Amino acid sequence: MAKRVDPDTLVERGLRREEKGDVAGAEALYRQALAKRRDHAGAHTQLGGLLAQSSRFDDALPHLQAAAALLPEDPSILNNLGHTYRELGQLPSARDVFAALAAREPSVHALYGLGVVHQQLGELEPARSALQRALEHDAGFYPARSALAAVEELLGRPDRAIQELTRILADHGPLAKVRCRLGVLQVLYGNATVGAAMLAGALVDDPDDAIATHMLASVRGDGAARPPDRFVADLFDAFAEGYDHHLADVLETRVPALVAAIPGLGGSVLDLGCGTGMAVRALGDRVERAVGVDLSPRMVAIARSSGLYASVSCAGIEEWLAQDPGSFDTVLAADVLVYVGALESLFAAVRPVCAGAFVFTTETLEGEGFRLLPSGRYAHAERYVRDAAAAAGFAVASSDAAPLRKERGDWIQGRIWVLRPA
Repeated sequence: MAKRVDPDTLVERGLRREEKGDVAGAEALYRQALAKRRDHAGAHTQLGGLLAQSSRFDDALPHLQAAAALLPEDPSILNNLGHTYRELGQLPSARDVFAALAAREPSVHALYGLGVVHQQLGELEPARSALQRALEHDAGFYPARSALAAVEELLGRPDRAIQELTRILADHGPLAKVRCRLGVLQVLYGNATVGAAMLAGALVDDPDDAIATHMLASVRGDGAARPPDRFVADLFDAFAEGYDHHLADVLETRVPALVAAIPGLGGSVLDLGCGTGMAVRALGDRVERAVGVDLSPRMVAIARSSGLYASVSCAGIEEWLAQDPGSFDTVLAADVLVYVGALESLFAAVRPVCAGAFVFTTETLEGEGFRLLPSGRYAHAERYVRDAAAAAGFAVASSDAAPLRKERGDWIQGRIWVLRPA
């Protein structure tokens, strides 16, 4: 007769399998333990943690919930549960877990988790407070300092963000992502020469860094006619959470209001580079059905959860338009073409789907053509936009000069365009 193995022994065997890198074997043993005893805290804990480490968060959640119910005082279980809620986009639940954990045991990990979730919810001042408290517990925990730098930047305090990132490099050496972000901030708000040197150094460590590549090209004035898709995706992924606050309260964007002021928009709306949905939200009940497209997975997740869209696709604009999505009464590209450069192929791709108005903004360029600016964005000459529109079969219904948003306290001047099929 085969010897019966108790659940504790199965969990111990699973742990040994994990130590040897046999994830599948460990998972099988933990599940065997739970088949013998459904309320085995150790099996739920280990299985939930293993699944979370494998990014199988949907599967991990019920096991971590069960483990937390069985061992409510275990901080490691609650920490794993909080991060699993966060990964699944259940941010209020994640905040509740981390807040309770931080109140009972204000460790660096609990406060870091709380700060990150506050940021993702757009609660920037509470995020700043939690991350500062995390660093009081462990000043060397650089993920918290990096997150704090991001929050300071979103709050419009780039000098403080630069200080935090500089300290990370001083304490931990040349971390490529940190050096890249610090280089970008130096270019935008500090010393462009220093920033360019940091971006070049970041590329030595990570030659595939799309943000460092594009921003260094913008400083040197030798950028391509269009940035790589990865640049746009990585740039907006980094700041998707809290971005609406940054746009509205720090940059004081006027773009959604400019879009909303145009008469006759609405109906079926295609929102290209939709971000979190600010432009569609500004149109309000004039929108009957909206479809969004964006390169940033994090922006797409926020847009999908907003309830503004019938669907949101994570794709490049021209790639998505090539799938023949039908026609729309209104096509929006609000504050999007500043990340495009050459417009001819984009206009040609938009024309077949535009049954009414194509609305977009550009930054002002005195002269001809388009130019990559040190900001990493593109500016377009009015004549160039008109010629590209005509070549694609559009007529210019209106082109009005307007301040778009602030940068370093000054208004960025641009134009809001309305094109219609010729």
